[in-house]
Amino acid sequence: MMTASTARRPRHPRLPVVEEVLGGRFEVLGMLGEGGMGHVFRVLDRQRGREVALKLLTPRYLGRPEREARFLRELEFGTRAEHHRHLVEVLEGGRLDRHDWPFLVMERVPGRDLASRLVHGALEPPLATRLARQVAGAIRALHRAGVVHRDVTTMNVLVHEEDAVLIDLSHAGEVAAPQLGMGHRRLTRDHEVPGTPHAMAPEQARAEPAHPAMDVYAFGVMLVHMLTGTAPEACEREAFIELQREGMVRPPRIDTRVYREVPLVLAELVDACTGADPGRRPTMDEVVGRLDALLVVMPVAAADPSGPVPAANEGVSAEDVVVRGVEGEEA
Repeated sequence: MMTASTARRPRHPRLPVVEEVLGGRFEVLGMLGEGGMGHVFRVLDRQRGREVALKLLTPRYLGRPEREARFLRELEFGTRAEHHRHLVEVLEGGRLDRHDWPFLVMERVPGRDLASRLVHGALEPPLATRLARQVAGAIRALHRAGVVHRDVTTMNVLVHEEDAVLIDLSHAGEVAAPQLGMGHRRLTRDHEVPGTPHAMAPEQARAEPAHPAMDVYAFGVMLVHMLTGTAPEACEREAFIELQREGMVRPPRIDTRVYREVPLVLAELVDACTGADPGRRPTMDEVVGRLDALLVVMPVAAADPSGPVPAANEGVSAEDVVVRGVEGEEA
């Protein structure tokens, strides 16, 4: 049923332009990006006195309650986790007077997405491991707060120098008991699967309730992209999801005979993360532990991303990495 507020809305209101001020508060400075659910702008928040990122729901979804509810849940999920330096901070959300438009305010993160950086080739293993450790810490913070990201990809990681930040909780879900499954499907419409197809675990493609193991799988896929420079093969969305549902998609692997600079332990971590059985995948706590241990034994001289590639598979065994500990590493 159409309400008075939805009746007043134009079918597809225009997006704001540079120098426009929204809600008497947000001065638009430029566009930062767009995704399936929203458009992100660089704005000056006159209330805070600093630049922030303002995310607006995609215009065509205005007046669609299930889309608006899903969009605004990003605020709930973003504020539930403890502040983590490698997880984007969602500051507030609400609706603008203009068209009752749902919005989110987030910290403005410098840098570019990791996928763009990988266009030029793989990262050297020491840098890839450090960035992966940062992202793993952010995912772990979400999991500890009962949130599953469900869209961990190189497109959703911003990198500035040697710092990575995980962004975009638009596909996030609550760690769900089986009885909560229908509620999650209602927020993503019947038969619509949240996330990016090539990063989906088989159970995610089957629209099963959100579970941390889904993020572990996607993290493994991302790690392959980082270490090989090879992006997952493009495939029509629905076709890929159907193949993944049927277990017909071979998970990505790293052949260390080809990628000799990649430590064997990282290849083994990929295998563990992308296993078909979600119950046998490591937890994100375990992933963080393995990466911390590997960082201890990685050659310090190779830390410079422009420096030489180490002989990574020499002198480091999987057993060494599992048993070694590390002190003082960030969460």
